[in-house]
Amino acid sequence: MSRLNPKDRKQQILAAAVAVATEQRTLNVTRLDVSIRAGVSEALVSRYFNTMHQLRRSMVRYAVHEANVPITALAVMSSAYKVDISPELKDRVSAHLQSQMGG
Repeated sequence: MSRLNPKDRKQQILAAAVAVATEQRTLNVTRLDVSIRAGVSEALVSRYFNTMHQLRRSMVRYAVHEANVPITALAVMSSAYKVDISPELKDRVSAHLQSQMGG
């Protein structure tokens, strides 16, 4: 594991969390899965995100910022996350949800 500045390390962990969530098609990522994907220890994930709720909330924000449609769609469908998305991303998420429902 290379030494990164805290901002870059946090981004690495969030990118790993989004990748895991996208693969697993769920927002309920685990610290272990994220740490494996990021190539860091679970303790380091905990250091940057004290709780899983904090990690997941940050992951959703990161996914929205990166315009990750599948994760943003999961967040929109979940009552646990308030997401504020652009009209363009909203259209993409809507199209994604319709395709997932066969419509």
